[in-house]
Amino acid sequence: MDQARTLRHLLGQNQQTIHPILGDFQSGFVSRLARQVLAQHARQKETALLFDAVPKTDEKSKQLPDLIEFFSGRKSLEDLVRCASPQECWVPSAHGLNALMHHPQEAAHLLSKLHRLPVTCDKLYATLPTKAWELASRFAPFSDWFWLVQPTPASVTCTFQAIRRASGVCSEAQHRIIVVGGKGSGEADHVYASLLDTSMPFLTRPLQYCGFIPKTQADEALVRVAKAMCTSEPVAMA
Repeated sequence: MDQARTLRHLLGQNQQTIHPILGDFQSGFVSRLARQVLAQHARQKETALLFDAVPKTDEKSKQLPDLIEFFSGRKSLEDLVRCASPQECWVPSAHGLNALMHHPQEAAHLLSKLHRLPVTCDKLYATLPTKAWELASRFAPFSDWFWLVQPTPASVTCTFQAIRRASGVCSEAQHRIIVVGGKGSGEADHVYASLLDTSMPFLTRPLQYCGFIPKTQADEALVRVAKAMCTSEPVAMA
């Protein structure tokens, strides 16, 4: 490891990290998988917190204070944390993270206050749309990013372009691919192989496969993929 990479590695160890879970919110998989990740950490006797940017439709969730109130100074970060159990916590963040996407340099303000969270977390996550690669690079410049990709030309192209742009400012991140929806594991393997091949020329660390979640009967796959995300181990293709 050269001196520059060693320095980046040491800096990364000291910097608070929020692992991004990126994808199309309309697919319905991003929020479901993120909540399963919290549950998996709890099963492992670990505490995790999610900054959840997926907009909610039920009235009860709409009434909860949002991360935007932290940035406006109306509430402290501690006031915004909600917990399903002592080890499964989240901060409603649809408005706050949307605003932060347009001003990613302000991510440092949030990162500098994470020590004030009322729970001691083993892992922090944030759900983000695919296009939010610049904010993701502020959250986790040296760590795992999780991309939910649908087996459609539009989704694959959007994800590829986001990873390519992110690699220009964040070369040490580990990008992990999760294919959601589609016809089966064979199609998912093809999507991953295509992204792996086309991204090799510009990625320092090759893409890793993190699993496939079918459109129907997805519960078992959600648990399996969440476990792979929490252990940060590569998944073999089918």
